[in-house]
Amino acid sequence: MHNPIRPEPACHEDAGVAVSDFAAFKPESGLSAVMAPRFPLSDMAALYQRVRAACPTEKGCVIEVVAPHPKAGTTSVAYGLGRVAADLSGQRVLLCDGTATDDLLRLNKVVLRRGLERLSVYEDFSIPIGLVACPLDDNVTQYKMIAGVSRYAEALRKFRSVFDLIVVDVPASNVSDLGPALAKHVDAVLVVVEADKTRAPLVKSLLSVIEGNGGRVAGVVLNKRV
Repeated sequence: MHNPIRPEPACHEDAGVAVSDFAAFKPESGLSAVMAPRFPLSDMAALYQRVRAACPTEKGCVIEVVAPHPKAGTTSVAYGLGRVAADLSGQRVLLCDGTATDDLLRLNKVVLRRGLERLSVYEDFSIPIGLVACPLDDNVTQYKMIAGVSRYAEALRKFRSVFDLIVVDVPASNVSDLGPALAKHVDAVLVVVEADKTRAPLVKSLLSVIEGNGGRVAGVVLNKRV
């Protein structure tokens, strides 16, 4: 493991990321992680490589990012993964905001305002290399999103041939069942936990629910606020 990097005193944003294989995740003994400000590219690139290893094919990998509770930093992780894939690997990346907060959309310069399913009806997409963001759906409740999971899965299947990487940011599992419901339709799930805040029982429960719904957990991301 890398030596910890001291956070800059003036930094007050979401910071730090480390990947812990879920099989070796031992909350009761404490979480060890690399802590560094502003998601350094080296750490995010390592996370990206872990994600890629979980994908069955090079093109069209779909990743879900979820947390056990709100404000753990899923949006920062989703955006960081997309940025690394686009900037360092020259890939076409779709960032899909399933939280209905538009936070992920606000981070991106290129935003498709129509929901994933409505976009999928168009043919002959021409997407440049880089980041593109869209909402998972248009102005619908979380209840309707959960009911529409099969439709989103079909739209994701179509977009696998258009994008190299698709990252779906979903609400925390203690406020919505969308993440667990969608888990079996993606290649891998990243679980984001917040250092010194996320409790072990919440994490264990979420891992169990994801696997019980047919999902595959690629790793646990430890996020630190400074």
